[in-house]
Parts: sequence; structure tokens; C-alpha cells
Amino acid sequence: MQVKISIHYFSLFLNHNLAISKPSNMRSQGKIMTHTTWNLKELRDYAKSKLSDADLVISQIDSIDRTVGIFIYHMSTAKKLIEKIEPRDERDQMNLIFTPASMREQLWEIKLGIQAETQAAIHNARSIHEIFSQIGNSLLLDQPMAADRCTILSLSKRLRESKLKNYLEETLTSDSYQYVNSFVNTIKHRNLVKSNSHIDLQEARGGIKFEEFNYNNKTYPSLWAIDVIKTVLEVKNRAIIAGPMLNSEVRNLVINGVN
Repeated sequence: MQVKISIHYFSLFLNHNLAISKPSNMRSQGKIMTHTTWNLKELRDYAKSKLSDADLVISQIDSIDRTVGIFIYHMSTAKKLIEKIEPRDERDQMNLIFTPASMREQLWEIKLGIQAETQAAIHNARSIHEIFSQIGNSLLLDQPMAADRCTILSLSKRLRESKLKNYLEETLTSDSYQYVNSFVNTIKHRNLVKSNSHIDLQEARGGIKFEEFNYNNKTYPSLWAIDVIKTVLEVKNRAIIAGPMLNSEVRNLVINGVN
């Protein structure tokens, strides 16, 4: 039995398949356009039948399944809070910037929730890629790397020329992945990427913006909270889109009699 959970920009099939919408033009579309389905059952079955360390690999596959679910929780919670605080009219805009005393505690809690849930979604988006690299390391490399040396970058360097290798290299250089990776490293090693109430008269828009930050001599721009969420969703989706490519590489191993 499969359970389908739909949350605005994406859907997820639990247990056997991860089905994720491609995040093209999400702001104007605001709906599911196309899907990529990643068959996790195929990988579990391969591990059980072919690998001596099947339990380890299956635990990695289960881990990415759970982490996607956790990501969905944090992302959807952040999105609901962002929508709750977005001004609907000029009065809301004024209250956001010049908050009446009676609203300050509630507004503070919403802002804190947005910061916390967005950061959690960002951490999980990058974790999904790191777990993906562990699965690829276990299934595709003749001599797997030690777990603490395995990253999406090190995996991409060791893969044979393939659609998967090219896609992972493209992911690593994408603006969305670099934003998420740098955000995580900034808040992990240095300090918080702050968020604040903001009104933009030129855009006729108000809400919460995450401030610009600098990491590794590169400056990342200030983004509206909802745009951070869309960036994070794209990063998560990239791992799932890469999933069928990984499965294809595993099938090639079977065809060629490897393992």
C-alpha cells in the first residue's frame, strides 16, 4: 500500500517510491507540473540479493526515505508560517514593521518559527544529498570510500562517465545547491543568517527576508523567506531526480555481471 501526501509544490510516495515535482517556474505556476519517480524498492531488492552488506545499504535507503519525510514536515510548516505573516494590505504592512504591543509576542513566535523551520529544511535538504552519496558509494563503486570521506562531491569525482555523474556535477555548481551548502556552513561554523521583517515599496511586497551572507569569499543575496523555501525545495528535488539515474547505473551492473 502506498500513501500519497500532497503539499502544494510537490508530492511524495512513501515506502517504495519517491515522486517529486520538478521545480520549474514554481512562483508563477504554484502547482505540480511534472514528476520524477525514484523506485527505492528496486534498490532494496538489489541489495538483498547481491550485497554482503545489504543491511547497511538498506538502512541508508530507509534513511533517505525518512529524511525526505522530515524535510517535507519542516518545509510545509515554514511555508504555513510565512503565509500567515505575509501582509494582505497596508495595515498589515504597518503592523509588521511597527508592531503593536498586543501583537509582539505572537509575531515574535511566528518569526522564530520561520527561522527555525527554514533552517531545519535547509539542513535536511543537504542531508538528503549526503545520504544519496552514501547510497551511491555502497552500490556503484568497486572500492567504496570510508563513510566519513564520502560526500556528493567525492562521489561525483569517482563515478564513471554517465548521466548521473554529469547531473551531480551540474547540481554541485547550481546556484540553489551552492546557496544551501553555504547557508549550512555559515550557521554551523560561524553565526546565524538573520531574518527580519521587511517592506519593499518597489515590489509592493512585505514579509520576512533572510539577510545576505558571505561564505568562502562569495556573497549570497538577501532573499524573501518564501524564495529561500523554493530554493531549498529545488535542492531536495535534485537529489530525487538523480535517483532514477542511480537505479539505471545499478541495472547496468546487473547486466554486466558485476556483483
